[in-house]
Amino acid sequence: MRFHIFNELTLIFESLAEDYDVRPMAPAEVYKWMIEKHYLHREPRAKFAFGLFKNEQMVGACTYGMPPILLNKKFDPWPCFELNRVALIEHEEKNLVSYFVAQSLKMFPVTPAIVISFADPNVGHAGTIYQALNFIYTGRSRTASKFMINGKEIPSRSLFRKYGTQSVPELRKIGLDLKVEQTEGKHRYFIFVGDKRQKRSMFEMIKKYYEIQNYPKADQG
Repeated sequence: MRFHIFNELTLIFESLAEDYDVRPMAPAEVYKWMIEKHYLHREPRAKFAFGLFKNEQMVGACTYGMPPILLNKKFDPWPCFELNRVALIEHEEKNLVSYFVAQSLKMFPVTPAIVISFADPNVGHAGTIYQALNFIYTGRSRTASKFMINGKEIPSRSLFRKYGTQSVPELRKIGLDLKVEQTEGKHRYFIFVGDKRQKRSMFEMIKKYYEIQNYPKADQG
């Protein structure tokens, strides 16, 4: 069954390649795009970026950044990066997002590498684009706190950089209209960049820390 799915996806990707072109880009070239098009509407912390083009017009962008420092320590000596944003203005073509991500991974500038990505059930995402590409699913991350200042979500790392603390009482002391909401843990996916031997070694590394699980269904969040 998996062979037939892979074969079908290969044919779809070959068809999409006739109309779409994926190109490496400087992160600064896609920041404005991400702020405007991605549902988070904020600049990603990006180290690498890629653009999706149709008729020489950019119709999509994705970025890869550094994950929390603990992950890079955990997976040493394999470097780890996070696919942290994907945004397109076109979704009519079947598997276009998966095609875009697959092509960006083929062009990934660091080899070998572990790539992690999260799908947020709090906004209805289950990670179907990662499932189509055979990412490994390792369950959900821990529940997290969402910080809202004047009705706008602020990442915890941004709070620390700007105010020097993530302490809710301290932040309220300086006059911030801060609200905190608990959110569901995000779906956590991994994929590997490298040759077959390297991918096997990285897979074994992942298994030391996480249980490989069945994919969640879209209607499960």
